[in-house]
Amino acid sequence: MDGPDLAGHVKTHGPLPSVLTAALGAILAEALSGVHAQGLLHRDLKPANVLLGPNGPKIIDFGLAAFTESTISLTLPHQVVGTPICMAPEQAAGVKPLTAAVDVYALGALLLFAVTGHYPHDAATPYMVFHLVTDPGTARTCPASRRNCCRC
Repeated sequence: MDGPDLAGHVKTHGPLPSVLTAALGAILAEALSGVHAQGLLHRDLKPANVLLGPNGPKIIDFGLAAFTESTISLTLPHQVVGTPICMAPEQAAGVKPLTAAVDVYALGALLLFAVTGHYPHDAATPYMVFHLVTDPGTARTCPASRRNCCRC
């Protein structure tokens, strides 16, 4: 697969225009819908796992994927896997079983990054990010210039 990942693109070129971010969100939401329809969760959706190629964006790296309905767990109870920066609060807290909502949350965090260049929770260490993710009063607010896009 050719093309830069979303994280590198935003770092190099700055945030995406709102219209482009909305289109990206629609495409990625449709792709996630297909993943979820197969009974899978990605569990590590983030800008670095979205390639921007000539044929459109692609979600990559299903290394932490899990079955939604499986009684067999690949991780220990309360074991947390994934990248904290786009992680849903219930995933960060080790709640089991996880649902498709964790990928939807990660998609929202990814799109916030795409449109603002910032994650919902920026911190110096992964531990600090976990703290911010599990404390709902700490979410970053969207800049006024991007508020229409961030409203969801």
